[in-house]
Amino acid sequence: MSVNRNNKPSITSTIFLVLISSSGFLIISAFNASVSTKVEGDGFHRIVKYYVDTGGFKNDSCHISVFVSLPISLYVNVDELADLRRLHESNVCSEGEVDVELFAEKARYQNFTICTRLRSTKTVLSVPVHQRYRFATTKGHAYVVKLFKPKLLLGCKDRITNLRVSKYKICKPCLAYAKKWREVPYQWKGDGNFTWIVPVGNANRKFEVTLITLFITIGGAVYVLWAINNSYKKPRERKIK
Repeated sequence: MSVNRNNKPSITSTIFLVLISSSGFLIISAFNASVSTKVEGDGFHRIVKYYVDTGGFKNDSCHISVFVSLPISLYVNVDELADLRRLHESNVCSEGEVDVELFAEKARYQNFTICTRLRSTKTVLSVPVHQRYRFATTKGHAYVVKLFKPKLLLGCKDRITNLRVSKYKICKPCLAYAKKWREVPYQWKGDGNFTWIVPVGNANRKFEVTLITLFITIGGAVYVLWAINNSYKKPRERKIK
């Protein structure tokens, strides 16, 4: 009785099929990702946190990242980001405007990227974000700023073929973690309807503000001179006695 060996799959072929099947499963599960945002703090300086859920997909050879374009009223401090990287607190970098003293009307746009190794299906990425001043207007109404939705990106050492290659400019060091970053479709779970209120001065009250500022400045200068004069007189009176 003869046996047709051609119908029996080889060990190599079986392993190859298993690898393809496993790889396809892992990549498909990445499509179940979701992202939500939470802003902590008040005033001009706050912490923005991005909660990323990759829907069961994790791979130690991959990195996950969020790419965010900021409105001109907000900025990240590049020196502060460098300190976060140096202290290994957050792997975040930025491209665009670097001058933190500029008013919003004169600043260029800025973006940032936060990345981390995909060791868990749930990841929290955080970054400190600051508010720029705005020039006074004739109405002086507050300016409302909304945070833009992030782009979710995946970078792996292995080749990924069924996700679109990202065209966004990823900054260093995140750029070096993968040859190609790919965009991951995800479910946006919102930011809790968060709005960042930016106060704007009223230009119609320029005269009153200038007058009050001048009065306070002169009063403060007079008080300082009076205090200096008194402190100079007392030692002399003690020496005479």
